[in-house]
Amino acid sequence: QMIESGLVDYAFLIPVQLLARLDQNPSISISYLPSWINHFYLLNTQKPPTDDIWVRRMIAASMDRKTVADHVYRNSGSEARGLIPQNLPLFVAPDSLMSFDMESATNYLERSKIREKTDRVDISYVSTSEEYRLTSFLLMDNLRKIGVDLDLKPGTWSMNWDRARKIETAPNIISMAWWPTLASPSDWFFGLYQTEKNPLFNLSYYSNSGVDSLIDLAWERESLHPEVSKGLYKDIQDSLIKDCVVVPVVDINVQSVHQNNITGLKNNPAYSTLLVYHLGKK
Repeated sequence: QMIESGLVDYAFLIPVQLLARLDQNPSISISYLPSWINHFYLLNTQKPPTDDIWVRRMIAASMDRKTVADHVYRNSGSEARGLIPQNLPLFVAPDSLMSFDMESATNYLERSKIREKTDRVDISYVSTSEEYRLTSFLLMDNLRKIGVDLDLKPGTWSMNWDRARKIETAPNIISMAWWPTLASPSDWFFGLYQTEKNPLFNLSYYSNSGVDSLIDLAWERESLHPEVSKGLYKDIQDSLIKDCVVVPVVDINVQSVHQNNITGLKNNPAYSTLLVYHLGKK
């Protein structure tokens, strides 16, 4: 309402579903700027039934990334090609990113130890995000087709995070967004997947000493031997995908909604939601 009326000049984080309406307004411009932000879902590797890798693979094969990117995020997200944003320095696409395939999901279910009607999977997502909500509903519908119930547990991020850091209350699946404090893939891997006795953001409860060593080595080599690090970061992604720790969904294109007379807006993926530019008016 404020951007439509001209009361404000610039806005972001407007729900995707409202952007089509704003796009019809000739006095308003909408830009989609590539960022170093991605959305994904961590799978709890220690809590039943997702402590079973076949259950995790079933969930990963049931995630229809293309439909989510095209119809839920639209211009504000592109289909993930890896576990880190594809425009990040030193990104290399992994070899083994799991594709959406309900036949494979059924096969994984049959190989799992999940017990019909007794082992339920739950998902925690940020309730204020329409994108997370719709993605969770799509996953729930796909899992239902093969006879698996998904319990939806929306909440505020602070509430979800607090529960996820205690194994007794942690969900099987939790929605996540990540953006780095420095322009390096290591920020994702240190923050999300390195072994932690008391989880901060390693909400999958994943622990792999081999992966821990690769993360340390990739970071150590990054400045002087970036090509070596590039290969190591690819290896780390492949290991995490093999263990099915995370389901990547989209890389975010941050929207910028502004009056047509605003000048000075530039794309900087490191500061995609902060105004650090000298903005002016025509």
